[in-house]
Amino acid sequence: MNPRDLMVVGKRVRQHVDPDGVYRDEQEAIARRSARMGRDQDGCLHLKAMIDPINGEKVWNFLSALAKPKSVNGEKDPRTFEQRLADAFIEAMTMAMSIQDIPGLPRSLLIVTMDFDNLQHKTGCGETHTGQPMSADLLRQTACDTTVIPIVLGGEGEPLAYGRERRLASLAQKRALAVRDKGCAFPGCDRPPSWTEAHHVVHWIDGGPTDLDNLVLLCVHHHHVIHDQDWEIIFEHGIPSFIPPKWIDPDQAPLRNIRVDHPLKL
Repeated sequence: MNPRDLMVVGKRVRQHVDPDGVYRDEQEAIARRSARMGRDQDGCLHLKAMIDPINGEKVWNFLSALAKPKSVNGEKDPRTFEQRLADAFIEAMTMAMSIQDIPGLPRSLLIVTMDFDNLQHKTGCGETHTGQPMSADLLRQTACDTTVIPIVLGGEGEPLAYGRERRLASLAQKRALAVRDKGCAFPGCDRPPSWTEAHHVVHWIDGGPTDLDNLVLLCVHHHHVIHDQDWEIIFEHGIPSFIPPKWIDPDQAPLRNIRVDHPLKL
């Protein structure tokens, strides 16, 4: 046996000959649970956690499922396993934050101060309420499915007027998008609607309306793909199609997620 198989067999044998000792060890493992987080000089968040065996198994299985490689137009997923696991963690957190009935958890978990003209023209940078600088490009991507609350500041930075939430897709619109797109609309993706974000094809900051013919459901990974690469989204008979960049397909033939062409089975 290799070392891992021998360890598993040893655990099984011990569960038969010393069940009380095994249970005691499991309780001690639960007591050792811990998590740490901190930021480096680039503003990146570092996480380190120790989770007890039973909950660790839940997390392992959940993140492993979300971290499976995804192909784009037959091309191999370019992300490393570590990148896929990080995206899976972000996707899991996004799903959790989208639940509306979590007591004490507001939808707005990020406060960023930035000049509106800079955000619109992708110049300068913004700053979070904890003092972390963020580029205009990153904030535009984040603003796709994040509550934006405009605050007018005076010359000394004092708040003069406080706006209301706006621009987010309504619950009714998200339900309609779930029926139309059936999940992430990116070609080949199988993420369900509950794991997606509403993306503005023409960005709201650039005058794009929050209408169904300007919204499309995208998972966290493909939301990054759309913003980072030269994919274009068009609507054909009200259904989103994706035009790949020339380096993927020189002919730039529109692609569509195959499930949108099939009737929804109840």
